[in-house]
Amino acid sequence: LSEILNLQSISARIEYDGGVINESDIAFCAIGNTRVIGGGIVKLPPEKALLDDGKLDMLIVRKPKNAIDLDKIIKEIVNGNYCNEFVSLYHSSFFKVNTGEGILWTVDGDALKAPAEVNIECVKDGVSFIR
Repeated sequence: LSEILNLQSISARIEYDGGVINESDIAFCAIGNTRVIGGGIVKLPPEKALLDDGKLDMLIVRKPKNAIDLDKIIKEIVNGNYCNEFVSLYHSSFFKVNTGEGILWTVDGDALKAPAEVNIECVKDGVSFIR
């Protein structure tokens, strides 16, 4: 989290089940179907991040302007408050992310240059596991 102050923020237009988000100062964004982000730094509560509801979770952290803002971000995340001026959590069956230009994404630990628009969709019950 301390590296957030050094990151270049990005702007994005994000469509999802609930509407459209226009963000201009994103320092970190994660989209997935998990309760743990960043190796355990962020732990989403089970009632907020259901694994079998056919929805993805998107966490947005806005770039702090200073160390005081960074401290607020850390406290909010530690306290599980994902709805404030710096941190937002969204649930949707899809996210259509448009950054206006290709940016570097990390997919399962592998960095790749993505196109200006990326569509991410959850296919409910799309994978079957055999026990």
